[in-house]
Amino acid sequence: EIVQSGMTAGKRKLLIIDDNALNREMLREILQDRYEILTAENGKVGFEILEQNCKELSVILLDMQMPVCDGPQFLKRIREDMLLSSVPVIVITANDDADAELTCLNLGASDFIRKPYNADIVRGRIGNVIKLKESALTLAAVEHDELTGLYTEQAYATAVVLLVLVVCINALSSFAAKKAVVKEK
Repeated sequence: EIVQSGMTAGKRKLLIIDDNALNREMLREILQDRYEILTAENGKVGFEILEQNCKELSVILLDMQMPVCDGPQFLKRIREDMLLSSVPVIVITANDDADAELTCLNLGASDFIRKPYNADIVRGRIGNVIKLKESALTLAAVEHDELTGLYTEQAYATAVVLLVLVVCINALSSFAAKKAVVKEK
């Protein structure tokens, strides 16, 4: 089942992958005023939709436990493709197991949303993940000159300033450590 809400100009597109139709519908109700929604009933169908829409998708909401290609399997699969893995994934789950959460984070998940859903938290987390992705893309675009493929002067200057700061911090830390040793004597 692929359900697509009407496209409105300016809406970002997101993909909800959950085997439970009620969960998909609840998320659709929470998000449809702000986003164009695509849905899939399992990770296999979700992967197919991702392949077809990866350049337009802003975020994926992924259920952790599904009978066909669960959350961790889906994350492992998209991790193998640079383009597909560029779409942030927020795992949705009723599970409060820290090990399962850590596993998904290690596989590339950007965040977690726990069930039952709090509409404000769902919208806030999605908005934050999208802002972070878009900021990273903007920064990457500014850092490189498309014509030459080289770093821009601004990116180079920023890197030099950061390097100087790191050297200063290391020097201050070293000085503080030596001073602490002298005080102990």
